[in-house]
Amino acid sequence: LAFNTEFYLRWLNDFSADGALPIASMFDWGFDASLGYFVVRCLQPYLRGSLVHGPFATGAEGAAGFQWFPFNTRQVWFAAEVIAIRDSPYQSVLYIYASGQTGILVPAEFILRF
Repeated sequence: LAFNTEFYLRWLNDFSADGALPIASMFDWGFDASLGYFVVRCLQPYLRGSLVHGPFATGAEGAAGFQWFPFNTRQVWFAAEVIAIRDSPYQSVLYIYASGQTGILVPAEFILRF
């Protein structure tokens, strides 16, 4: 059984720019949490979620999925999940989110580490 959570608060100020800025400071906060449990030695269903709230928007995501380790090693696994996203504050070339994205995603992956 694993339960993880984080909470953060962030204040930004004293900005430096070439021109006028629309704000002098900003504050945002957020959290993420995950819960997973190995129902058998090689199968872990999980739930996770996160929220970021700031002066420009509130983004949230929640997911339910599972990881299956068919060879009883962390070097090979299959994972699938259903993710609900609202106004994603996150974008990365390494993951499937796009900034501002809202909707449902159903990703699956097979990983072989060597």
